[in-house]
Amino acid sequence: MSKQKRVIEVGRYWLQIDRQTKGSYDELEAAQAAGEQLKKKFPNVHVALYDKQSGLHSVLRVL
Repeated sequence: MSKQKRVIEVGRYWLQIDRQTKGSYDELEAAQAAGEQLKKKFPNVHVALYDKQSGLHSVLRVL
């Protein structure tokens, strides 16, 4: 039996770092802002947003 507990994300937009969910947001703008800050701080990580309502992934690229 696993000792890790799965956290249920309640927001519509999930912020994913290297394919691991790190947070959830109710608004797209808030999720994008958080993702852009992380991408600027750590440019080598894969940052994506997942919309759980539509099932779409969006990869963030910061220039």
